[in-house]
Amino acid sequence: MRNPRWHTLAVALALVTAACTNGTDSTPIVTGTSPGGDIVVGDTAPPDTPPPPPVCPENTPVVRTDSANPGIEFFHEDPGLASVHISQATFECATRAVIVSDVDLNRVAIAAVLAAALKAPLLIASTTASGLLGFETERLAPEQIIAVGDDAAFTAAEWTEIVTLTGDTVSLAEQINALARFESTITLPADTGAATLATTISAIEARAGLVPPTAPPPTTTTAGTAATSTTEATEPTNTEYAVPSLTAGTGTTGVAILVDGNDPATALAAFASAAASGAIASLIDDDDLRIVPGAGRALQSIPEGAGAIQVFGEATIDSHWQLDVIRFANEIPGGGFLVLPRIFVALYGNPLTTALGALGEQGPDEAATRVRGMADQFATSQAPVLPAFEIITTVAAGGPGGDGNYSNEMGNEVIQPWIDVGAEQGVYVILDLQPGRSDFLSQAKLYEQELLNPHVGLALDPEWRLGPEQLPLQQIGRVQAAEVNQVVDWLANLVRENDLPQKVLLLHQFRDFMLEDRETIQAPSELQVIIQMDGQGAVPDKYVTWEFLTGGWEDHPWSWGWKNFYDEDRPGGGIPPADVLQLVPTAVYVSYQ
Repeated sequence: MRNPRWHTLAVALALVTAACTNGTDSTPIVTGTSPGGDIVVGDTAPPDTPPPPPVCPENTPVVRTDSANPGIEFFHEDPGLASVHISQATFECATRAVIVSDVDLNRVAIAAVLAAALKAPLLIASTTASGLLGFETERLAPEQIIAVGDDAAFTAAEWTEIVTLTGDTVSLAEQINALARFESTITLPADTGAATLATTISAIEARAGLVPPTAPPPTTTTAGTAATSTTEATEPTNTEYAVPSLTAGTGTTGVAILVDGNDPATALAAFASAAASGAIASLIDDDDLRIVPGAGRALQSIPEGAGAIQVFGEATIDSHWQLDVIRFANEIPGGGFLVLPRIFVALYGNPLTTALGALGEQGPDEAATRVRGMADQFATSQAPVLPAFEIITTVAAGGPGGDGNYSNEMGNEVIQPWIDVGAEQGVYVILDLQPGRSDFLSQAKLYEQELLNPHVGLALDPEWRLGPEQLPLQQIGRVQAAEVNQVVDWLANLVRENDLPQKVLLLHQFRDFMLEDRETIQAPSELQVIIQMDGQGAVPDKYVTWEFLTGGWEDHPWSWGWKNFYDEDRPGGGIPPADVLQLVPTAVYVSYQ
């Protein structure tokens, strides 16, 4: 990866000579501040002052219109260097700029609302970026720099007037609120991090000032609080991701800045400069760009035909295709580009018969109403609940059929009405395969077009995977991990190449031998692999099977599901929703047959 600092230096030096033209008339300069806090501008420059600066017609934003070359770049650096990159991405030149050091996140937040109010870039003076700030202030050619605090180290062109605001954070907030003529104020939270970012965006949108929190902030103010901590062998919780969906700016210039939620100072620079310039800025989690849906919504709000994107986070092997997903994909029903955290509640069966499950007892519209009511019974969960159809799409058959594989494949005319209703009514659809003597990959490929829908996933049922001489109902089938991984690879590639949100891949199991070499089954990030314990019978026996199949769940990469049978379980209907929600590990998928 190229050195971002040298790249920036080269860009800065080039743009210094090209960004703005020199003016020929005497230009007003700032001579100081009035006792009331207003910015005072002199009539003309004194005769002994340096030559006038280049003329910038107000603050001139960068405007991008080349969607074919979106200019995607990944950066992972300190807030000072990042703020220079952000300034270069959003401003051609600026009549004013705001500079603040990175020692206090509350002060950076206060400076951010000032920059947004003045429609000026926000530059952060970190130790690493002190030299580079000089290049950027010369490139921007501002008539005035407002330094929030007297500890920001930077240089500026000799024609630039520097106004330094001094005092503690309370005093700085008062001065800024007076300078920007804010009529209202918002109190910063005591805990810095994501809460500070959200409060600052609220102030920017409301054109309000910020005042310091009543409680002192933590000792370390520049560290992010967005990431969740993990402990070994701890039950995962069904909670929303810690990085919130926070967005600032409009995106009308076609420029987007994505900032990792663990870098709050960089995020404040992005929010301020985006709001000031007409760009758009949003938080991401650079562990997976799909985690924060707001980032995708921000990118997709950019006008058609425009788009330049810079990502301030760690570039990973998945970053570029994930960026395409959040730029182009439709979201999963209920929102987001990732399957979890949520709980699926599904009706199971085949549309052509009632004998194979409850799904076939009604048409798709009535089934959608029914399954939404079922999902409501799980609403006490901490995670969002998503209704689903699990459709037996290939049905194990007693006879060989025309192709000799002992499996009847449903045509699109049977499946598509359910997919359409799912899209219309926010119901996820899972296509279940009972392959008989065929193999799972061959059957999955029959439904490639259906799987291109963002709300359609896939299920493999090894009970009905037969050997060359086997017949349905004479034995329990099985499948080797190698065959499952063929489907995993194919389906993951389908997701990646078609810019789709993450898909469910559901694997049925109620005996250990059904999934041979289960520990070698892959779980790539394109898919959410769920193993469902789908045995029937007495509930105490089902609990024993659950504990056996989920043993060692702490070390497995997949999630877990449970099935209730209306007729075959004892007592009938299986365990109630409250008991499903108490299962350990968490059941993220529950179906009713």
